[in-house]
Amino acid sequence: SFPLDSILTLIQFIDKDYKFRSFKIIKIFESIQLELFLQSLLLENTEAFVDNLLIDNFAFILSSYPDRIYNLFGNSFDNSASLVITTFEDNLLKSFIQVLSNGKFNVEIFAKIISNYSIEFFERFLVRIIPEEIFYFSLKNIFTFDHIEKRKREFIIIKLVQFISDGQTLMKLLSCSSLSDHFLRKCLVEKSIYMNSNSSIRNSVKLAEYFSLLGQNNLINVFNELFSQYCSQTQILMFVSLQNQVQLSLALIDFARQINFEMRCLIKDELINSLIFIVQRFLDQSDISRRQIGMLTAETLFTLFEYNSLKFDYIENDPTFSEFVTALNGEKIEKREENSKQNKMEDKLQRKKRVIDSRVEILDSDDDEEREKLIEENKDNLEQHQFVYFQDCLDTLKDNKTEYKDWENALYSIGPMIKNKSIGLNIFGIEILETLLFLEERFNFPNFINYKMGIIKLLLVDNPQLISHFVRLFCSKKCSQSHKSLLLSTIVNASKMLYFGDENEENRENNQEKNINLNNSIGKIIWKSSNLIKSNNTNKIIKSKFAPIAPQFVFSLLDLCQRYNFDLEKDSILFSRLILALSEVINFSKNSPSIISIASSTFLWLKQFR
Repeated sequence: SFPLDSILTLIQFIDKDYKFRSFKIIKIFESIQLELFLQSLLLENTEAFVDNLLIDNFAFILSSYPDRIYNLFGNSFDNSASLVITTFEDNLLKSFIQVLSNGKFNVEIFAKIISNYSIEFFERFLVRIIPEEIFYFSLKNIFTFDHIEKRKREFIIIKLVQFISDGQTLMKLLSCSSLSDHFLRKCLVEKSIYMNSNSSIRNSVKLAEYFSLLGQNNLINVFNELFSQYCSQTQILMFVSLQNQVQLSLALIDFARQINFEMRCLIKDELINSLIFIVQRFLDQSDISRRQIGMLTAETLFTLFEYNSLKFDYIENDPTFSEFVTALNGEKIEKREENSKQNKMEDKLQRKKRVIDSRVEILDSDDDEEREKLIEENKDNLEQHQFVYFQDCLDTLKDNKTEYKDWENALYSIGPMIKNKSIGLNIFGIEILETLLFLEERFNFPNFINYKMGIIKLLLVDNPQLISHFVRLFCSKKCSQSHKSLLLSTIVNASKMLYFGDENEENRENNQEKNINLNNSIGKIIWKSSNLIKSNNTNKIIKSKFAPIAPQFVFSLLDLCQRYNFDLEKDSILFSRLILALSEVINFSKNSPSIISIASSTFLWLKQFR
């Protein structure tokens, strides 16, 4: 164990309190790094020689080398310090490649170094070795090695699936290990499917090809597992992120495409019977994206299994649905986009031809006095709510040639239309959100930002399913830092309003109750003042509207914390605001039936911070 002890001793002697000694050790260590790495990786794996605890300690301390260098240089972290770390990682990578080409090495030491070191280095390692098939036999021993921590092994397997190009490569690296290794199978089926791929081919396509190479029976077993997950997911869609639904739907279709015709006929009847009940659940969904993705998934499965053709009409202006169709059908989306553009042009022409006049109903009346009274009564409503359709408001706000009066009337009309839940709110909800968020103050509108964000808050309160689109907007490139901050504050304000209720409505109800109590107490004698005090202090149980939908808000923000790539220097303030918003939303979720699931998921995310 001399090479391991030598590396451990040299690294542990690097200390920021003894800089002169540390710099000398770094110079000595760099001169013998490659040789020590090779000797360590080529050690024979015998019980009398290397202890498992020694290997674990070695891998942990070796992975701490960059952190020790950073602490040594402190705030003066310059090019010389980065060169020290680069030299260390280059020598480590060279030693990996040399021992892999030989084929004889200590698998445990190799696997534990990879699992403990940084993500960037492991990605660099994969980029270097995956294109070379001469390494595949040696890599198979590493990726199927199961005597490491499960969490770290799961990370290695997921990264491997992300980097490979197809299922055939995965077959060469893993062969039939997933049949006997249950943890490996779980990582492939339950974890890797939900992760984004680094190549143009998504992970589910690679895995479907891999399991098809293992045999149709194994492929159908995995397909049945995914379908059972899909059935369970449809029962709790409000607690599942939209991204998970998309990934699982695509995976289900990708695996179904790999099943041959004979096997499809065997499982067709049972599958279709279960699918019919699932379709009804999706049709009952209020979220357009979730509903349409479920409808298209069912339609595609009906087509693949050659059952009675099932066809739905879709709303093409849903961006999430468009992305799903693009991922599912590829080039076929172009035809749909052309058809949707033609439909939009026809709708605009029809709206221009229609002339909306509130006096049409009374033009045929011969009684002039009644007509004048009706016009005077509706005069205020005509001025405040000049627009009747959401599409007309949106077109007016987007048009740069719009005059101030029309622009102002359109902005004033959207709020009351949302409160009254006018026709088309479920269709134009996403478009209203995007239009108002990126709407610029072209005119001198009083308190413009607060007013438009108040409308967005009202939109989210009446349509909580739009929270998933808030997250997608946050991750989009067109959303600036200020827009992201506004989105976070709107989410918090909307959850607060759902939790406490509308203050204006509560005040009106309280005033009405006070007036009723005063009217009832007139003419009566109050014998004891305590009776009056008790009656005034009666507590009312208020049911929070936020409790049943709290998981949608919390899990969307948690998903945002994990998906969005934050720059520690540029996005530190934004990240702190996101954490603060998450904490406030969790506080409003304290009475939710899903508070245990919310707390456990939050703690799992917090464990990532060290």
